[in-house]
Amino acid sequence: ISLFVRAIRASHVQLHGQVWEVPERLRLEGSERVLSHGGHRSLDELFPDSGLGEAYDQTAQLRHDIRIAMRADLFKPPADWPPKRIACAVGLGSSLMVPWKRHVTAAAGSPSPCTQLSAAFARHGVALSGVDFIGTLGALCGDSTHGSLIDIVPNGRRFVAHSWHQDSGLERTTILLGFPPSNSYVGGGVFSHSVKLSHLLRPNSGSDVHGGVVEYERYEPPPPPIGEEHVMRPKYTRDQEVFVYVDAHHLHSAPDRQHRESLWRFM
Repeated sequence: ISLFVRAIRASHVQLHGQVWEVPERLRLEGSERVLSHGGHRSLDELFPDSGLGEAYDQTAQLRHDIRIAMRADLFKPPADWPPKRIACAVGLGSSLMVPWKRHVTAAAGSPSPCTQLSAAFARHGVALSGVDFIGTLGALCGDSTHGSLIDIVPNGRRFVAHSWHQDSGLERTTILLGFPPSNSYVGGGVFSHSVKLSHLLRPNSGSDVHGGVVEYERYEPPPPPIGEEHVMRPKYTRDQEVFVYVDAHHLHSAPDRQHRESLWRFM
């Protein structure tokens, strides 16, 4: 194992960052103390008796096939896109956002929903349908969802500075499914890093209306740096393939050291 991989596995996992006390001037007016923060879920728990947990851990080809099949099932390019543009969009080297909820809802009356995902699971001996896979993960978002799924690929840089933000600032649940860099992987660099907040943040604009991206660095005057003791670096391992958190309860960022094939984010 290279020194880089050892560093990722050993020193870049911090399971329980200390809660960060949000300064009064950055708190959303009237917000109460946040009492709960994110945590892991397992594929074995979510899909019992399917065989997915073991196959996902041990079979890189299955993880590859899941990403290919999701694109085939859920991405519908505009009619006027040329083949070259479509090929670029669906390539595994490109991040891609698709609507998951619309397809799962429509699947109720469809004889063959998410056929490519179902076929991928069948090829690898996993007793699971594609629509149940997408629907179960998406359902963890709760009733109030954006309905989007994005496959986020690494940016090619091993080391990046944290860029703390929120996707919406809303009290909505985000689901992360990690795609590790190798079979039987145990370590960091897969899931987003996060900071557990004591109180909800106000929007960058200073209004009381959330719904847009909140960027920590855009507050004026510049806020204090967030100490290393507050940075939570979730560990990826078998039985911890999924990470669940409420967007408004955390700041989050891409890992400062990425070590993953990709990351799925359901909202």
